[in-house]
Amino acid sequence: MSGDDRTEFLQRVIRGVMYHEISTAIRCLLRPLVALALLDYSEIVGGWKTIHLGDQNWSRRNFDAFFEVMKRVNLLYANFEKELETKRMHLKDRSVYSVVRCGLVHEYLIKGGKTLIQSDPSDPDGRVKALVLHRAAFTSRTTDWS
Repeated sequence: MSGDDRTEFLQRVIRGVMYHEISTAIRCLLRPLVALALLDYSEIVGGWKTIHLGDQNWSRRNFDAFFEVMKRVNLLYANFEKELETKRMHLKDRSVYSVVRCGLVHEYLIKGGKTLIQSDPSDPDGRVKALVLHRAAFTSRTTDWS
């Protein structure tokens, strides 16, 4: 991608479309969709950085390229990654890509435990009630869904 193409992508796609979509979803309290979109956008922007946007077998590397930049910009990203790696989970791969991105994208839940979902959009602070989904309940073959 040439310098002009990169500038146009930054202006039109990232600052134009992505910013608008995320801010609209946030205003509408669509938290799970915001999380999914931000993870997807992380992979897209990482692909823009690696010059492998859309290339087969580059999803993780593109995501990781973006996350590496974010760790330098904001130490909370690095701290989150370290904390995730030390969690007592029965997972071989405890990377942000595997646990958070793949968990939400493929299974709707972050891997390794439980996920908090705001169940009442009129209560954005979660004071009334929230739903805690335990992964074991959804992965157990003996779960009664009736």
